[in-house]
Amino acid sequence: MFQLAQVYLLTFYTDVLGISAYWGEVIFLVTKFVDAITDTLVGTWVDSRKIGPRGKFKPFILFGSPFLAIATIAAFLAPDLNEAAKVVYAFLTYNLMSLAYTVVNVPYGSLSSSMTTDSVQRTSLSVFRNLGTQVGILATGTVVVPIVNAFGSPAIGWPATVAIFAVLGILCHIITYKETEECFISKKERVKGDGKKALSYLFKRGLFWVLSAYTILSIGGMFLKIGFQLYYFEYALGQDTLVSFVSILNMVALLPALFLSSNLVAMFGKKNLAVLGTGGFAIFEFVNYFFTGDQMTTFLIVNLFSYFFLSLANTVAFAFVADVIEYTQWKFGLRSEGIPILHTVSYVKLRRDSLDFFLGLH
Repeated sequence: MFQLAQVYLLTFYTDVLGISAYWGEVIFLVTKFVDAITDTLVGTWVDSRKIGPRGKFKPFILFGSPFLAIATIAAFLAPDLNEAAKVVYAFLTYNLMSLAYTVVNVPYGSLSSSMTTDSVQRTSLSVFRNLGTQVGILATGTVVVPIVNAFGSPAIGWPATVAIFAVLGILCHIITYKETEECFISKKERVKGDGKKALSYLFKRGLFWVLSAYTILSIGGMFLKIGFQLYYFEYALGQDTLVSFVSILNMVALLPALFLSSNLVAMFGKKNLAVLGTGGFAIFEFVNYFFTGDQMTTFLIVNLFSYFFLSLANTVAFAFVADVIEYTQWKFGLRSEGIPILHTVSYVKLRRDSLDFFLGLH
């Protein structure tokens, strides 16, 4: 659901809803300032919540996903309003969708830290999370537009198509709720001020800032590649039809990286695998930039290896978050799952919208 909005919502705003690209980009940018507040509040709320019979994180996933589905569909509706009212409608529905995404995804991201304390198992969870992400990206990039076109009218096709994906998303969230178990949750009673302490402890630790920088640079590298590759194929290689083929090649590179990650972590540790992944990615991007990037065949071969190493780096990025959670608990005696998770959620939401905004200004 979130990927649908990230990839197609701006196009929907301009071509179907009928507002300018400028206002669409402004909506995306302003929403990030709203997110800075709502993401922190949601993370603190998740941490301060008492553990109920359904668990600590799982109820958010179960009951939040229908609201996320409704909000996502609402973002793709085109009411017959004047332009100013359409801008207000787009702003409100996008912020509602972004808030619903945070309410579901912060607890979802916190699940791995509560399911197991084993480093290899956490990497395995991160592997399948990354795999699901890539399948979602591939699906939204290949089948959405043909489904929309099948309806004839874009004003009907877009909300109908989004509704199909939203229903599938709810089913996946229900499966997640039913088939996961929270085994390691702090039973310590929360007292007033624990949320502020958790934030204070987190920001005092150099590990948090290192992890934040690592997440921004590694995941940012992937999204920069995805965001700019269409322009590169069209203007540098003269092959704008390469996008679908490269997406398939990326999956070819991704799958062995994902399924090797758990074994590599067991052999070398997450930190060393992160160094290997980012180092290999940098080397192959360097080779493509200076030596092989102007020829289609050599570019594709080198890009395949580049994406393989990048996938290794991104796979362990989410697994690191659970380590920061437990380090803070060991150091200060306060377990806070929601607040460390929200920085990755905020960044993933920030990366595409900011990129779109600056491309729009250009």
